[in-house]
Amino acid sequence: MRSSIYPVSIASLYSYVNPVVAVWLGWLVYREAFGLREAAAMAVIFLGVGLVKMQAGKRG
Repeated sequence: MRSSIYPVSIASLYSYVNPVVAVWLGWLVYREAFGLREAAAMAVIFLGVGLVKMQAGKRG
């Protein structure tokens, strides 16, 4: 039995897309503010995810 129905390259996009969807839903449903501070925080998250993926790629 296959452990995943999607290729790893597609499944790994979840870690990049999830924060964007969460922010968008927060704005849409709860009318949460989105400004420079939130954009900077999202950039830090993406940077961290990218660093982890880059290090994982070097080991594998």
